[in-house]
Parts: sequence; structure tokens; C-alpha cells
Amino acid sequence: MENLPGNMTGHFRVRSGTGTSLTDLTFSDWSDGRQGTTSAPPPAAPLSAPGDLGASNPGETTVNLSWDDVRNAATYEVEQRVDGTGSWSDATCGEGGSGSTEDTSCVATGLTPETDYEFRVRAVPASDDDAHTASSWSETDATTADDTGPAVVMGSGDLNLIWTSDSETMINFAWDQISGTEYEVADGHERQSV
Repeated sequence: MENLPGNMTGHFRVRSGTGTSLTDLTFSDWSDGRQGTTSAPPPAAPLSAPGDLGASNPGETTVNLSWDDVRNAATYEVEQRVDGTGSWSDATCGEGGSGSTEDTSCVATGLTPETDYEFRVRAVPASDDDAHTASSWSETDATTADDTGPAVVMGSGDLNLIWTSDSETMINFAWDQISGTEYEVADGHERQSV
């Protein structure tokens, strides 16, 4: 017999039939019964952990996350924490900000400006998939204000000085200009009139 569930015990017997059609058969007595047990199914194997988790396009309170697709994954769970501290919690991305998505990307929202975060993701099989379990968590990816983290925004003085940074090598300055006034910007190394 085929397509029986694993680790199942059954009792079986057989008889023969003879005749000229299926509706006109003469059957023998049943044979003695025999018991049989199918072998246990192999243990469920964890899915592969998602690879190449990356953060991009940081905003003041958002960051885009993406990772590689995992075979047999039905959904992905995404978690976040403040960089190097605290416990992990569901990232505010995916369906309704639940931290769960069927896609291989999501936008984490509701982040605190000027705060560094770590993210991780794992693959989860379908609820009826008995052959697989959830993967281990991926390698973490940290977002920082100096690299790919949320833009840093700050105001200062009567000029309403605003500066933003969304890369390692560039800071943008803006301020309310006063008519007829010259400005000098100093970065600690040199001064520049603007």
C-alpha cells in the first residue's frame, strides 16, 4: 500500500474473488489478519536562514530592508532593537506593522531619529508544512546615522540651522537667511564664507 501516513500502525487482511464481472464475484474467506507499522517520517528540518540582509534608503524614521529568498519559506519574521542594547521585538514592517511579511523586503517605520538600530530576519514555513521548521535568525544588519541609518536632523540658534546626514561622507546644512548678512561655516578644520 502507498501514501500511508508515517508512524501509523494498521491491521490488514486479504481475500480473493472470482467471477465474470465486478458485480458478480464470489469471494473466499478472509485471510488471517496481520499488523504492520509504517516508518516514522524524517524529522522536520529547519529552513535556511535568509542571506544578504541589508538596509538602504534611510529616512528620518524609516529604513528599507531586503534579504534573499528562501526555498519553502511562506513568510518572514523581522525583528529590531536599538543597536547592541535591549531585547529584540517585532519590526514595524510587513502586514499592519506586525513584523511578518510574505515578501523579501519591507520598510521599517516609526524609528527614532538619530538612533542606531539592528535588524534580523528568519524564514518560516507554511503551517501545513510538516517537513520544515523556522530557520535560525539571519546575521544582523545595523543601521547607523553615519552610514545607512535614519537621517539626523537638528536645529540650532536664531538662524534655525538644520543639518542632515544620510551618508558617511556628506552633511547638508540649511538655515533661514537674513537679508544683507554674510555667513561663515566652520567645520573644525577650515572656515568657508557662503
